[in-house]
Amino acid sequence: LLGFCIYLGVYLATFITSAQPSQSAPSSKSPGSQNTRQCQELTEAGKLQAALPFCEEALAESNRQNGARHPRTSEPRANLAYLHFQRGDYEAAERLYREVIQSLAPMHEQFQFQIVMMKTALAAALDSQGKYPQVEEAYQQAITMLSKSEPSNAKQLVPVISNLAEFYRSQGKYDLAESTLQEA
Repeated sequence: LLGFCIYLGVYLATFITSAQPSQSAPSSKSPGSQNTRQCQELTEAGKLQAALPFCEEALAESNRQNGARHPRTSEPRANLAYLHFQRGDYEAAERLYREVIQSLAPMHEQFQFQIVMMKTALAAALDSQGKYPQVEEAYQQAITMLSKSEPSNAKQLVPVISNLAEFYRSQGKYDLAESTLQEA
């Protein structure tokens, strides 16, 4: 799970940015992007309390520049969710991951990979709160999305299926974990 969270933190920014037209990209000198960089750097360095104001300001700046529902605002929102997850504030992380998913859902074809990543991160936040039926649902939704996508995305199914199998194993559902792994 820790490896996934680090992967998520680094990967999301690249995909949100690369999926948008270049003319709408914020200037590298804008306050929002500087705050985003500080947020990511401090979070990756484990300086979670120091990262918090930068993550919050990056989200506020993106809300002002792009609007709360714009895909670009998903990056700082996901960064803040990840920070809350790392700090152990799983309820805040859950709320923010759900907001990211909701904002990207209308463009699910364009942002399919990001939505899958957010559903997997949401599953981790739910698991940390003991919301086990919702964990399984989030993983199943991610698997369904990937299963319906292009065959080139099939390799992305393996880690999601593995996470679901590990979840089943942690619940003592060993037969279900084994059968789930066979799907991978």
